[in-house]
Amino acid sequence: MSSMIRPVALVLALLATAGCSSPSDASAPASGSASAELTDQSYLTGDHWNDGQAEIAFYDVERTVDQEGQPSDQQFVMGTYLVKHDFDPQEMAKATDSDGGVPAFKYAQFFEFESGSYQYKRSHVTNARQRNLHPFKHSLTNFDWCSNLYREQAFHPDGTVRRLKRSDDYGNARETYDYRAPAYPAAQVPLLVRGLSFSEAQPTRSFSLVHSGGTYTS
Repeated sequence: MSSMIRPVALVLALLATAGCSSPSDASAPASGSASAELTDQSYLTGDHWNDGQAEIAFYDVERTVDQEGQPSDQQFVMGTYLVKHDFDPQEMAKATDSDGGVPAFKYAQFFEFESGSYQYKRSHVTNARQRNLHPFKHSLTNFDWCSNLYREQAFHPDGTVRRLKRSDDYGNARETYDYRAPAYPAAQVPLLVRGLSFSEAQPTRSFSLVHSGGTYTS
């Protein structure tokens, strides 16, 4: 397990909700600072990530808003893992050979909880470019007693995001929308916080959350 954990507080209770709530209707903002200016590339590309090991952690989560965005107290345990690997942004999958991918982080969150008569099991997986945490792909799998659900946001090199949704009871969808940098899936924010640059040359930093459907919140 890597020991290079920055002393940055992760607002996990918020993030466990954010990836599952309805997106805002706010218009997409204009492009802001590049991801490279937002993040600390020397930290993100340091040798400590090359030990071939995964970092695993568990958190006690308490939140006052449920998965539907309604007031409700919930407590559960969330597990995470972070590992460096090579990702192929053309195939949108882990590279199968040394020439087909670029260095990337794979960051996952997995948890289960009960709400009313439902039991939920959820897993978020985000793949992001190592040097600046630009998102490549974010996926969500969800299981409850009546349906399986899969959601995906694929951030393609041509500047578009392709959204896919598949389920038994919750409908299916496929659409494409423009990507506005710097913006990240909500589930990626704990990783982003760890990689932020604290250079005095850039006292103000800002980014947006990109939601399914191409809406953004700042």
